[in-house]
Amino acid sequence: MTIGERHHIDEMQVIQVTPCRTCKHRTGPMTCEAFDVTIPMPILKGEFDHKLPYPNDNGIQYEAK
Repeated sequence: MTIGERHHIDEMQVIQVTPCRTCKHRTGPMTCEAFDVTIPMPILKGEFDHKLPYPNDNGIQYEAK
């Protein structure tokens, strides 16, 4: 398995467990309206509850679809 393949698998595992998948602000697998580049890993991994403000989230937090 290459590093790229491993990274892809890791991303898919993160996406499957994150509450981001049910957020109305989600725009892609690792992107949303709240963040300019990608969703920070602590949020994707479920280590931070994004119902609370997070640095640089542009005032947008998790909201169910």
